[in-house]
Amino acid sequence: MIYTYGRVSTKKQENSLELQKRTNDEFCLRVFKQLPDVELYDNDISGKLPVLKRPEGSKLSELKKGDIIVCMKHDRMFRNLVNGVVMVEKWFKQGITIHFLNQGGLPIDMANPTNKFQFIIILAAGEHERECIAARTKDGMYQRKLSGKTYAKPVYGYDNAYERNANGDRVNGKLVRNEKEQEVLSEILALRDTGTSYQKISNWLNKRGILTKQGCKWSKHTLMEMMKNDIHSLKVA
Repeated sequence: MIYTYGRVSTKKQENSLELQKRTNDEFCLRVFKQLPDVELYDNDISGKLPVLKRPEGSKLSELKKGDIIVCMKHDRMFRNLVNGVVMVEKWFKQGITIHFLNQGGLPIDMANPTNKFQFIIILAAGEHERECIAARTKDGMYQRKLSGKTYAKPVYGYDNAYERNANGDRVNGKLVRNEKEQEVLSEILALRDTGTSYQKISNWLNKRGILTKQGCKWSKHTLMEMMKNDIHSLKVA
């Protein structure tokens, strides 16, 4: 069986599911002369969640000896070095072949020391880059929160307010409370205090027709990531 896998964390992500699917399908037709037997694509799912705990990715636990996995980029499946190495090593020992197209499309050979080393280095480099970017972003955003300046994108519960100068540039930006969204945040916090799960809260929000800041339906993962943002512990006028 040939499986293809893809993932996006937001609908606006550059490597859209359509692009990943098309790239994976083209590879399957060129190399295996057929389309995949099983297509697994996770939408609006953070890469921080291990692949086998994602709605579609969890189906990869059903793989058997001789199965093949095709994935456009390794970071669509793994964002963590240890998880990536452990999973690929496990699949390799089970006789399952995995192709990452951004690594040339050749099967990952964990029995080849050089091939294994290269795979580990690629995962490690990606994880290091993400952690550095995250640290810089967090520091910058924290200073903006303290000073009341705006973000590039508004956070749920807040809006960006600004003026335009003669050149049309945004100036005098500041972060202001969105009272309607603040009411929703208060209800979410109240539900969490009673022990209500993120899944039940996201279902409740969707049933009421309340959308995320990006205008999408809620998932428990989106809700969890939103509530991790430390802006909700800062007072903004």
